[in-house]
Amino acid sequence: APSGGSPSLPLLQQQQQRPIARAAAWLGNAVQSLLDWSPFIVVQFLQGICSPVVSLGSGMLAAGGLLAMKRCLDGPSWSPKTLDLGQFLLFGALLAAALLVEAVCSNRERAGAILVLWFNPFTTGGVAGIMWASIARGRPFVWEYLKGQMPDVVCERLMAKKWFRDQLEEVAWFWVRVLVAMTLVVCIQPLLVTISFDGEVSNDASGDMEQLGNFLTCGQFVILGYGIWKSWKAARRQEEIKRRVREVKESGLSRSEALMYPPVSVCVEAPQTCQARAGPTDPKKHHVRTLTTAPDLDTAARILADAFEHDDLFAGFLDTAAGKQSFYRASIGAMACFNQVLGCFESGVAARGPRAIMAATPVLSKSPEEIDVFG
Repeated sequence: APSGGSPSLPLLQQQQQRPIARAAAWLGNAVQSLLDWSPFIVVQFLQGICSPVVSLGSGMLAAGGLLAMKRCLDGPSWSPKTLDLGQFLLFGALLAAALLVEAVCSNRERAGAILVLWFNPFTTGGVAGIMWASIARGRPFVWEYLKGQMPDVVCERLMAKKWFRDQLEEVAWFWVRVLVAMTLVVCIQPLLVTISFDGEVSNDASGDMEQLGNFLTCGQFVILGYGIWKSWKAARRQEEIKRRVREVKESGLSRSEALMYPPVSVCVEAPQTCQARAGPTDPKKHHVRTLTTAPDLDTAARILADAFEHDDLFAGFLDTAAGKQSFYRASIGAMACFNQVLGCFESGVAARGPRAIMAATPVLSKSPEEIDVFG
């Protein structure tokens, strides 16, 4: 923890700028989410006001404009995202189908009524199909959004790991379930109208079917809002974790938190069986103490890297000794905040380093912060 006294001016400026930076990041993510969903939102908004041809044409134009805008912003390195390109192709195909139905069918009013009736399930289910297709081909659509936040080399290496792909698929499946739920909700009214009123909402003299359709459309957006809220909450949780880690790194634990993890310093007798086999110069006692200084933690990381040199965890991920040592040094850095990195020294041999290391994940707190935040 830093020594007492007033914080420096640069530190105060950083602390004042952080809320502004977090608000700007949140606003940027919100705008990005609205842009990504804008073609779908345009289609759903217009479907109750305009004809299917106008709604689908507007959605296709919105999707095309979104692709063009991202192409201009990203430059030559741009490649279309699955969701962006999928929405453009989906609304374009549905537009072509609507124009073909209106041109071929002799009873245009009947054809138009069917298109209007099933318009919402087709568009919503189509977007769910796009998301499912990205999972089926092994590249969940969420990967494309994550890819822009890290170097390509790092992203490709992570994609080679099953645990990382499983996490991406879990997020992608969440959105597929959201869209499927939305599709099922808006299928209720068309099914009832098709079965009971010969596919014509106007045949319902009471007007209940029309009101039901409007109500279910609103329910559809409630489900979509829930999905966006869950995604925002997960992103916010990651920001909270980063903020807490930064806080402990800069200021250390509070007094009450530090009392839960007191430093260890004990001398222990060697077991009788070990003393019987020990030579005349071997120590009969050992000193176990907490390691907190940078040199001690560097030594501990080297010992752990040597001990787990052939661990399958590193296969294809960290191939060099320096890389493995750096991995353990980063891992035990968090444990050291809680005084849970222990070294065993030979008593009376001060010049020698630790003969054994124990790095323990702390679980003594009343809250699971050590696991959820510090990993």
